[in-house]
Amino acid sequence: MPSGTRKMFISFLLLVLICSLTVSCGPREHEIRLRVRPEDGGSVTGEGIYPRDRDIAVKAEAADGYEFEEWREGNRRLSTSPNYPFVVREDRTLTAVFREVDAQ
Repeated sequence: MPSGTRKMFISFLLLVLICSLTVSCGPREHEIRLRVRPEDGGSVTGEGIYPRDRDIAVKAEAADGYEFEEWREGNRRLSTSPNYPFVVREDRTLTAVFREVDAQ
C-alpha cells in the first residue's frame, strides 16, 4: 500500500473510532411527534424537528368539556402539567391525555 493511501486509511480509521466513542456523530436533528387522546379532547403545540440538545416545551390545551390529565410516552407518565419542558436528545412521540369533565 503506498504511503499516502496508508495515511488516508489510518485517518479514516481514527475518524470512525472517534465517531463511535462520541455522540456528536449521531443525528443532529430529532423529530418530536405529538398525539392527542381522545382526538377531540384538545390541541397540542410543539411538534417538529429540532436540533439535538435544544431546550423545548410542548403544550396541551383542553377543548370545551375536557381537562388535561397528563403527558405520556408509551406506557410511561411524563408530567401532569400541560406545559412539559425537556431537552431534545432523540426522536420521541408524546401523547397528551385529556378526560371529559362532568357538565354541572
